[in-house]
Amino acid sequence: MKLEIIDFNKIFDPEKVITSSTMLEKTREKKKEKKFDENSIFSERIYGDPEDPDNIDILGWIDFGEGEVINPIAFFRLKKLFKKENLNKIISFNKETNSEGEFIEEPIEDANLGLIEFKNRFLEMFEKYANKSKPEYKVIKDMYDNGTLFISKFPVFNPRIRPAVLLHNTLIYDDINKYYNLIIKYNNEISNLRLEETDKEDGILSKLEILYQIQFNCNKVVEAIIESFLKGKRGLFRRIMIGARLNFSSRLLIVPKPDGSLDSIDIPYVAFLELYKYFLVNLIYSTENISPNEALQRIEDAKNYFDPKIYKYMLELKDKTNLGCQFLIDRNPTINIGSIILVKLDKIKTDYNDLTMSLSNNVLACLGADFDGDVLNLIPIFTTDQKKAFENFKPSKLIISKNDGKFNRDFQFDKDQKLGLWNLVNN
Repeated sequence: MKLEIIDFNKIFDPEKVITSSTMLEKTREKKKEKKFDENSIFSERIYGDPEDPDNIDILGWIDFGEGEVINPIAFFRLKKLFKKENLNKIISFNKETNSEGEFIEEPIEDANLGLIEFKNRFLEMFEKYANKSKPEYKVIKDMYDNGTLFISKFPVFNPRIRPAVLLHNTLIYDDINKYYNLIIKYNNEISNLRLEETDKEDGILSKLEILYQIQFNCNKVVEAIIESFLKGKRGLFRRIMIGARLNFSSRLLIVPKPDGSLDSIDIPYVAFLELYKYFLVNLIYSTENISPNEALQRIEDAKNYFDPKIYKYMLELKDKTNLGCQFLIDRNPTINIGSIILVKLDKIKTDYNDLTMSLSNNVLACLGADFDGDVLNLIPIFTTDQKKAFENFKPSKLIISKNDGKFNRDFQFDKDQKLGLWNLVNN
């Protein structure tokens, strides 16, 4: 799954442009109750009633006019493609002079071009300095081609996710608001430049320096959003999306599975019994016409030894489950595509003492695992909707790399398989 880069020009609303970098209205009377400036980043005219939860999707805007900066989402990718210091040297405009007033020679040829010239000569700079072997190369090239790499409109998110509180006429606010106000302040400075009253060259230099400051603070806004709202233990992903407890999960030692498909696994008798306990209870009590409590007791007893009758119910449940019994396998830390995969149950082991999970050698590389005692998380997926939602996590769907459309080398034969094939062919 990949995030779609939004074209700000398409969703820009000229009626919601923010022009004031002062958050509170200026009043002559010091003791007068203060309130938010109607043209500021806390404007009720733009965002509506701050207590209305339905307003959270409303965006305010900063309009750079003819000025453009690099989309901050792209900027972080460009830093990976360029040497970090090279990118900053190119887009900044801060030539240093020696004691005699002569410009100091920069370490790279295209230093101090400024953002305007960098945009005009982007393809030239991109070919000259970008590392073409990195997956970000195609992403940036696509953004340039579709017009989302450079932006002249910058969204200001709803105050509900960057709060500020007026307490006894004192404003307490999140740091992200400081960066927004600096962007507005610098943008107003560019708007106020009057080249006819200033030396033209000096005016252009001032504009380049101010654009660089706008770029810097746009990056800080995005960094603050990612750090404060998305990443970390208190971030959106861990707090809301994946921070919940799992009622059914297991951790199992992994061993090789010489048969079956890339997407299949074998799991222990005891693990299936526990993970599908309530499904089995429903199947047993409805089949044998006993109470749910009696059926549950049968399951609990079967955990102490291999019960052939219960095992038949387990096989019936496996065979009759819509789309089969499917699981997410996760190996911490989940840092890459392939760290979580979707697999389907092939066999339930009959050896009561076997507490291992068998899986294909060919999924080890994407999981970053091996058969030297690694333990993986096993999470059952119960509903049909969930199984369809995670369809693209199947190893067979990951064989083609999502970065370049080529074969994903994580799924090539390992050394043991190559040796086995060589022996088979040569004998």
